[in-house]
Amino acid sequence: MFRRKNGCDKVADKKKYYYMRLKENFFDTNEMVVLESVQDGYLYSNILLKLYLRSLRDNGKLMFNDAIPYNPQMIATITRHQVGTVEKALKIFKEMGLIEIMDSGAIYMLDIQNYIGESTTEADRIRAYREKIEAEKRKSVHLYDICTPELKTELKTELKTELNNTSSSDDAPAPLDYKSIAETFNSTCQSLPKVRDITDQRKKAIRGASKRIEGEGGFEALFRKVESSDFLTGRNGGWTGCGFDWILKPANLTKILEGNYDNRAGSVQPDYTDPSRYANTGWEE
Repeated sequence: MFRRKNGCDKVADKKKYYYMRLKENFFDTNEMVVLESVQDGYLYSNILLKLYLRSLRDNGKLMFNDAIPYNPQMIATITRHQVGTVEKALKIFKEMGLIEIMDSGAIYMLDIQNYIGESTTEADRIRAYREKIEAEKRKSVHLYDICTPELKTELKTELKTELNNTSSSDDAPAPLDYKSIAETFNSTCQSLPKVRDITDQRKKAIRGASKRIEGEGGFEALFRKVESSDFLTGRNGGWTGCGFDWILKPANLTKILEGNYDNRAGSVQPDYTDPSRYANTGWEE
């Protein structure tokens, strides 16, 4: 639409503008004082103001569009802050009661109604805004209640799977005793070099091996199997490269468990009933 005035063509401004009103003591309110007192608080207050302004278009609701909510990465882009900073800010905003995040992902700026509109209608606006939020909560619950039997079955299956995958403290396996495992090796594999230090790399190898030997008698059975092998211990006068680290390598462990290094028929087996074989573990603190 064009309007002529004083001989000049001017375009009528049909754009709709959104703005918020801040009282002079805005940054002196309890919420802002507490917010800015935490580490990086000034960054969080900047993010909060930008979210306020971004939500004005939809009367305090933050959604990218009708179907897609804002996630931390998107908010980081529009506020020009780091994603980690945004994630911490959102957590603090929620704890302070400044925002509420719906199951749909929509973010409501809870006190936005204090900063927009006419003061004479402020109480009505705030009440209507709160009712809108509660209605959306009920809507989310209602949608779950009316889901199909197939969807309910699927949800129950997913929940059961998740619970099974999350071990309780009673079902969780006991932590590995690395020192005890090393002592067992030293006392059992008398023919091999002693283990005198448990490095991080060895701990990692022990954890990997522990999963492989479940149901195989544990580490003691594994080390007895190694010590009984004339080849692995070098008693046959051949190879002498076996040791603690070599045993725990996945490929070598598989061959040991499969019996590739077991003695052939007629080989002389060590006497494991002799207590003297286990008198000295060789372990040093």
